[in-house]
Amino acid sequence: MNSRQPEPRRELTEQELAIFARWLARTYLEIERGHRDVRALQHVASALLVRRLAHDLHTTPGLPAVAYTDLGGTALTRSSPTHVYITVAVRALDDTWDALLVELRQHNGGGWHVIELGRLKDRCPSARAISDPRSAASPSTASSVTASGAGAGAGAGAGATR
Repeated sequence: MNSRQPEPRRELTEQELAIFARWLARTYLEIERGHRDVRALQHVASALLVRRLAHDLHTTPGLPAVAYTDLGGTALTRSSPTHVYITVAVRALDDTWDALLVELRQHNGGGWHVIELGRLKDRCPSARAISDPRSAASPSTASSVTASGAGAGAGAGAGATR
């Protein structure tokens, strides 16, 4: 009898989680700029989050495509082995920087699910005072991960620094 057991999922590294968060940030910006539908997040986000984004996210069709340079660094904080907060610096059309908050939870099957995705200033009122989201996490409270080369292909040519 040849019954194969599925291989157990391995734990994602902080670099891989940062790459995933950058993909989510790029997708968020594409939705915001009218280049994608919010349903692009259905396979990775909770149904409640997709409904909230469909209702609350202001989209403006006809804006420029998201460029690689529109995504900055990431800061990652694990509140537990199965619960992660990541901020991703994003460039606005007026050349200012903002941050997106990504909250991920690992479900029992081992995969990660997006619980929260949105502009940090909208999701966390206390974050309105942050002037430079590229330095949003202090080394004492977070693991800082910077991923580059993580576009829609998420992984090709990506490098990370810890």
